[in-house]
Amino acid sequence: MVSNRLGILAVLAICILPALAQVPDGSTAPLTSTAFSPLQHKPMKFHRVRIDGSVESENWSGYAVTGSGFTSVRVSPGNVISAQVSYSGTEFTTTITNETTGASFSRSARVRGAARSSAEWIAEAPCCTSSGGILPLSDFGTASFGEEYTGISETNFATETSTSGQISAFGSNVQEIIMVSSSGAEEALPSALTSGGTSFQVAWKSE
Repeated sequence: MVSNRLGILAVLAICILPALAQVPDGSTAPLTSTAFSPLQHKPMKFHRVRIDGSVESENWSGYAVTGSGFTSVRVSPGNVISAQVSYSGTEFTTTITNETTGASFSRSARVRGAARSSAEWIAEAPCCTSSGGILPLSDFGTASFGEEYTGISETNFATETSTSGQISAFGSNVQEIIMVSSSGAEEALPSALTSGGTSFQVAWKSE
């Protein structure tokens, strides 16, 4: 399982439900309900481009491919949950499936002006602090993406107008993304793609 402070994304948002705030034992004050704002996910916060061509980001770590008119992307964190985003006509459909139990949830919505110019398989540090910054990244260990780590077939695939296939099928349009702090310290590091061109892991390095 992935820590609830970490988002595993394919244009996928994870929220924290309101929690109960309890008073110390022995107090006669009643329990009160305190609503916390849900953790949010935002576009990549760019830091810099490395000499080897990989990109540093302050909230993403993983891989992205670029193109035009993407219609589908999949991602499989571990071997428990999979998520898919597809586009048809004017709507995006997000489907989340518990691969262990078979339970599934799906929702469709229209997004005005969506460029559909990239597909991402990433681990994301959610925001926001009181000043709107990125929250500290909890130690999630290692998150695995793709069939060679999860055993779930046809994961980390995407389809756009000219290319359809695994991450490596997009050739020079594949972008490795390393999560760093605002000072440039590595926080989450993706491994190289496996020989099949589709699987990788993201390892936690620091807050």
